[in-house]
Amino acid sequence: MYFPKSQIQTNKYTNGGEFKYASTGEEYEGSYFSTSTGEYFSEKTPNDKSRKLVPIENDILERNLDGDPGVLGNYGESGEVIYTVPQSYVQVSKLDFSSPPKIPKSFFPKPTEDDYVTGEITRFFLSKRTEPRFIEIDKETQVLYLQQDPTVQFKIYSAFSIPWQIRGDKNKIAQINYNIVKNQERRGFEFYFKGRWDQFWKE
Repeated sequence: MYFPKSQIQTNKYTNGGEFKYASTGEEYEGSYFSTSTGEYFSEKTPNDKSRKLVPIENDILERNLDGDPGVLGNYGESGEVIYTVPQSYVQVSKLDFSSPPKIPKSFFPKPTEDDYVTGEITRFFLSKRTEPRFIEIDKETQVLYLQQDPTVQFKIYSAFSIPWQIRGDKNKIAQINYNIVKNQERRGFEFYFKGRWDQFWKE
């Protein structure tokens, strides 16, 4: 598999909940790269093991206006977005449907030295409203969701954040982080961390 370097963005990572294999429908977790045409493939960079990925979400946009049926977006077999927009809705609304809400991208925190002095970071997440799926995001993306910005899928995901201990006694911070996650009372949230309650820890 070959793509010109100018046409791809490499070394991205997803914790799951975003993509599935196009051929099998199996959820994908790991490194991936994207192309300038909006396609996604497994592996950090193009190679013989790379397999095509498609976004997991089926319904990516739903809006209503005074009883109008609304706007629905679905992914086709090749991953392209297909829209059905009632003409009456387009005529009376001032919303621009040429730029649909973006699919949320996962973010992997990288604590700074200042963070380790503080001993704590804030981690930001999206929770899917209809099922226990979680995506870690950056602070800027969280702000867009809290503001219900039309460029993001705020009707599909809700945003929240948690403090995360990264320095001190390893066993103690692991217990603290575990308790913080459990206290969120979000079904299935603890499985996101896969038991890595001391993640980013530094003595």
